[in-house]
Amino acid sequence: NVRKNIAAYVDDVLNLASTGSPPKPEVLEGFMRQRADDGITLTSLLHAYRVGVPILWQAFADLAQGNEKHKDALIAATPALFAVMDAYSRHAHAVYREIEIRDARRNEQIRATMLDTVLAEDSSAGAVFWDAVTALGLPRIGQFIVIAAVNAEGHPNHDPDIEALVAAHAGVEEAWFRL
Repeated sequence: NVRKNIAAYVDDVLNLASTGSPPKPEVLEGFMRQRADDGITLTSLLHAYRVGVPILWQAFADLAQGNEKHKDALIAATPALFAVMDAYSRHAHAVYREIEIRDARRNEQIRATMLDTVLAEDSSAGAVFWDAVTALGLPRIGQFIVIAAVNAEGHPNHDPDIEALVAAHAGVEEAWFRL
């Protein structure tokens, strides 16, 4: 599968570099999402581009050795080759960032639901309550404090920086902001 992906990438890069046209966003989007679904990190993907394109360029330079026409063609194609790498890298960053934001929102919703379960103080809910306690990293025996933050007008304060302020105190192990 790796060889197939590399061959498809090289083919795409060569086609794009030869035509001078930018990669199609919808194609890149699917490609990047597949890489993310395969578990490839953004760092690994960008590293592969940074390493792969120069290796590809060097292979072409080796082939062009001793042939002025091929050298001139390689020199002319070099900006397009690196522009394709740049386009892939920028699009990968955008897609991975979108996935990261989506996952963070989903995780925040899950955490908020678990926190609501714990704050309902109904340990008789059984496994649901104790699963939430475990997932949130709360001790089964101990204390926790709920702070209701309000602004000067007495309205709830919806500033998520409160979580960071509370968590910064030495005696606080965990802090969660909840609207």
